[in-house]
Amino acid sequence: MEPTKNLITSSLRKTIDWFGKNELAFLALTTKIELPLRDRWGYALFRKLAGSKYVVSREWKRTDLAIIENGNPKVLIEIKALYTFDAVSSKGNYVKTIGKLQEDEDKALKLANADTKVYTVLFATHPLVAIPIGYKSTVKYIPGINGALSKLGSEDAVAKIARHRIEEEFKGKRIVSKGVLSGGSAFGIGVDVMYWIMRKK
Repeated sequence: MEPTKNLITSSLRKTIDWFGKNELAFLALTTKIELPLRDRWGYALFRKLAGSKYVVSREWKRTDLAIIENGNPKVLIEIKALYTFDAVSSKGNYVKTIGKLQEDEDKALKLANADTKVYTVLFATHPLVAIPIGYKSTVKYIPGINGALSKLGSEDAVAKIARHRIEEEFKGKRIVSKGVLSGGSAFGIGVDVMYWIMRKK
């Protein structure tokens, strides 16, 4: 099997199969989802490419995920994560995360060969309801989550603005796939994780 664009996108969607019921929701609400998703995605790629000439690596030369052939990078993937309320505010952590993703892409391009495919990926945690204040010591960023929901009136409105701003941000890049991973629920709170996969070369 070759590490094609279809393999990259389908394996990300497949990560949901490697989480327990409601595990993705629990992790998304209690930690930054970047590392748990990266690790499960790496495992999905490892399973897909098992027995082939390709090796899947985490943190190859400080790149989040890499697919290697005879020591040479065939695919490099850099990942960052934020919350949809970050994109709604479009400042602070949003600006920092977008900037870091660009820095990671630049770093990966320096490691790439002529035939290396370089992908950057953004995840956005999206709670579907307001967070009860009783979970303030458990769920991260309650003021930001609830503030965006209160200001805009619904999770659909938050999701719509977040998508628009992120896709405007990436207008100059090639978005090869976008979608939503349904994380289930934790603490009675439903959670989706939106994603965008971009390819530079």
